[in-house]
Amino acid sequence: MKSVKHWSDVIMRTVMVLNVNSMLERLHVQSVSDQLYLDESLDDYGEVVAEENDTLTYNNPVIDKVMEDSGVEGFRTLQLHYRRVRDDLECR
Repeated sequence: MKSVKHWSDVIMRTVMVLNVNSMLERLHVQSVSDQLYLDESLDDYGEVVAEENDTLTYNNPVIDKVMEDSGVEGFRTLQLHYRRVRDDLECR
């Protein structure tokens, strides 16, 4: 005859599996819901978003200048340079 400990372990494993399945099902439902909301939002506000994406606005004139002169790659270079300078200052 199986012990009480054995059966409690079996029940706990079953409950844990059920909880994981329930969690995955809820995540799937939430994902579908989010996708529907996104699609509806793009239908309602797609033109506004497209207009906003056409204009580049930054709050920093240095970033504006870097983006105008050398684009995204220039901005990445600026970020890498900043990290190196910051790391050098932190080491001192």
